[in-house]
Amino acid sequence: MNPRGPLGFTRALAHGMWTFAHCAAEAVPPGAAPVRLTAAFRAPAPLPAAVTYTWRDAPDGTGGTFQLRGGPAAGHPEGRAHMYGTATYGTVTR
Repeated sequence: MNPRGPLGFTRALAHGMWTFAHCAAEAVPPGAAPVRLTAAFRAPAPLPAAVTYTWRDAPDGTGGTFQLRGGPAAGHPEGRAHMYGTATYGTVTR
């Protein structure tokens, strides 16, 4: 019996768009002007997992950057990056 799933993972994964939606909910304050969000997915987030969301304001106050990291691991003392992105307030794209 193969212990790996059809994509080669040994555990269930959090869907990338689900994690992005949770990060977006943190990045966009209630009543904010239109916002442009970008994200880059770096590594799958296995379940269950403890993750940390971090936010840094842009120096000019127009938004900021966010990261979603897992716990410390070999080669990743700050935690493995699962996703990172930006939020820019007051922009609209079509």
